[in-house]
Amino acid sequence: MNKTKELTVLVYLFNMKEDKLLFVKRNTKPGVGMWLPPGGHVREKETPIQAAIREVYEETGQEFTVPEQHCLDERTFEIPLPDRIQVEDIDENHQHVDFIYVGKITHEKPIRCEKGKEVKWLSKEDINSVPTFDNVRDYAKQLLSVQPEIEELRTYLDATEYELLEKVYEKLCEYCHEASPTGHGLDHARRTFYNGLDIAIKENANLLVVGLSCLLHDVARDIQTNREHWIDGANVAEDLMKEAGIPEDVRNLVHQCILEHELYSFSKSQPITLSLESKIVQDADRLDAIGAIGIARCFMYSGSHGNELWDPKEKIEPFDPTDSSKSAIGHFQEKLLLLKDSMNTDYAKKLAWERHEFILRFLRQLRRESGIPGGGFW
Repeated sequence: MNKTKELTVLVYLFNMKEDKLLFVKRNTKPGVGMWLPPGGHVREKETPIQAAIREVYEETGQEFTVPEQHCLDERTFEIPLPDRIQVEDIDENHQHVDFIYVGKITHEKPIRCEKGKEVKWLSKEDINSVPTFDNVRDYAKQLLSVQPEIEELRTYLDATEYELLEKVYEKLCEYCHEASPTGHGLDHARRTFYNGLDIAIKENANLLVVGLSCLLHDVARDIQTNREHWIDGANVAEDLMKEAGIPEDVRNLVHQCILEHELYSFSKSQPITLSLESKIVQDADRLDAIGAIGIARCFMYSGSHGNELWDPKEKIEPFDPTDSSKSAIGHFQEKLLLLKDSMNTDYAKKLAWERHEFILRFLRQLRRESGIPGGGFW
């Protein structure tokens, strides 16, 4: 059944000084009693961005900055892209096509709200506690904080587990550099750690095993030996965990997760039956290889190995994690563009979709600017 489509806007408006977002408590359908960003319907003679500016001002009294529209020719102009577009089922007969914008206030004004509504600046902690839709809460928390605070983990870990993770992290900091020229330093370990725990909480997995595995999975990445880094990594991780007092049964599970994290269904390595924890560690690591951070790490990695941006003579083979000779664009082809469909858990698949779309947009822009041919992969 074809549903009526209505264009709407939603604006996540930042107060950068206080790291808060402006939310409105709704008193009309849909979402009566819910705290949501300001927004509403696009009127007949408005563009979505014009509607966004108007709705924010009408509902809150605030103004926000937007990029200028760009004239393409005498009859065509380009409007600022929304941060995302989503389709929302309102009832059995109609849907909202939501243009989602992210902006910051030009200068803070006294909050003004329409009759029967409440308007507040909400912190990440506030957003956790007010009634709102799950997708709104998740997106707002992503905008307010790239990574959760370590203190938040106390909600999910008992005191002993939390202490063990802290000890291992301290050992890891002594052993590794903050940043690695290959993109596999402590910063990568931390992002993978938070990715992994985010997924593990939703999947009801063993948080200690996932957390330790994510922290330690690339601990030997920059060690030059004749063996694959995950073999050396599992051995180094074993020593660090022993020093931190990690029980043997936990160490064994972490050891297995580290050995399995570089198995890819599209590579020369053969997939095997994995535990839930191994699947999550794979997902957490792969999420950090796509999206904006994946693009940045790809060029860091290529630069550290002296590889070219693009090699037209390059033949793309099934991915081999021991081969570091591919050009940056070759690495997108052999691995990064394939990661979205290799995710194991439903939640990781959802996160990967958005990051994958960002890579595609980047590659299309790169193609326009550089003349590198698409080759059918974007």
